[in-house]
Amino acid sequence: STEAPNPREKALELVNLMAAGDFDPVFASFDANMKKALPRDLLAGTWEDIEKLAGPYQKDIGIQNEESGEYQAVIIEGQFEQRQVNIRIVFDQEGLVAGLFFEQP
Repeated sequence: STEAPNPREKALELVNLMAAGDFDPVFASFDANMKKALPRDLLAGTWEDIEKLAGPYQKDIGIQNEESGEYQAVIIEGQFEQRQVNIRIVFDQEGLVAGLFFEQP
């Protein structure tokens, strides 16, 4: 049986995809509510807005996990060229993305 990827690895993969401008697989990993709330073009525009403010994404400088009931959140501490932005990705029990938030640390 194939195990669902570990949420930390999955979150890092999603951030690296967004940083590469590859939004289709990120959108494909959303649950139904997220697909309605954050259509692919809005997702791409949101990432572009962050990079306008913070500069290009460079690397992760830390990863935290939080569990809340059936949800698991991974917070990627993202180092952009000009400032840090924390990227919070919430996964449901099936490993789909149920929340995506960009936060000032």
